[in-house]
Amino acid sequence: MLISVIVPVYNTAYYLPKCIRSLLRQTHKELEILLVDDGSTDGSGAICDRYALRDDRIRVIHKANGGVSSARNAGLDAASGQYVAFVDSDDWLPEKALDCLVKKMEEDRADWCGGAFEVLGPIRTEKVDYFRDAAGTDDSEEQDHRVSSFVGCIPYIHSCCGMLFRMDIIRRHSLRFSPAIQFGEDTFFTLAYIGHCETMTYTGETVYNYSRIVSGNACGKFHPSLYLWEYEYLERLHRLLSQHGACVSNDYLCGCLRNICFHYFRHVDREQAVRYFESIRNQFSQYVEAEGGENESNVFWNLLKEKQYDSLYDYFASLPPEKFRYVKNLIRKILKIIKRILFYKLMV
Repeated sequence: MLISVIVPVYNTAYYLPKCIRSLLRQTHKELEILLVDDGSTDGSGAICDRYALRDDRIRVIHKANGGVSSARNAGLDAASGQYVAFVDSDDWLPEKALDCLVKKMEEDRADWCGGAFEVLGPIRTEKVDYFRDAAGTDDSEEQDHRVSSFVGCIPYIHSCCGMLFRMDIIRRHSLRFSPAIQFGEDTFFTLAYIGHCETMTYTGETVYNYSRIVSGNACGKFHPSLYLWEYEYLERLHRLLSQHGACVSNDYLCGCLRNICFHYFRHVDREQAVRYFESIRNQFSQYVEAEGGENESNVFWNLLKEKQYDSLYDYFASLPPEKFRYVKNLIRKILKIIKRILFYKLMV
């Protein structure tokens, strides 16, 4: 079965060769690798072209800069495989990743397949398994492949990477990434796709390596409209889960709203943050009125619920700083310097 692998590329020349090599080394050989150069200015486009000369499975698409959503959409427009996978150009895949996903998907006759992934930070590597963590099961047990059996896991799927999609479903429902959403656009796509699935499956094998070392990630930037995007996401998530007799848990809602508020606490001054807290409280009023879970985050929930915005700011200010933040930043800078020095070796 042919798998189209879509890689949006923008100014990742230091990391791109490792990503491409990991695709060429896949044990599943029926690949169409679509490298979408989104107007790079650091030579990433030339790297794509050089690798395309070495392996005819690689196709390069050069386009004006339009963002990661438009780059992925360009890849979808050009894809000809029965399945599609997405890989970010600063990440890479284990050798058996695609083989593992496609075999599991065909074995279970599923519409979607996901797997575990490793998060590589400057200090340690952590394995993350949506399914074992959220559902308490693994792929060694008998699986119920109905979407309703995955409702405990779906809220924690915040990516389009590390999974396999069917192109016929994508085409039939004209699914695309939204360029208007600049943060979490892949989550919206995956959620929309799952809404059209009848069956899902997963593997506990590691199928994706995600690098947190690379700077410039959208996760660290300030997004003024973040709370509006998150509200739309929760509304879609609620509709999807309700179709299967489930709902978003209070603990999940509390954690989601806490992360949103903390985003504004981190990026703006006190006066602006308080105004954002009020906007968030108003936007999510139907959710905030619900009872919070019995855990320590009740402090946050009650402050937001009672509109104690100044106290909410003080609550965030009183939290202990992230452990090892200085060390992590220092290591990140050192690694960046080393990667610059080794850049030309990576291209060989």
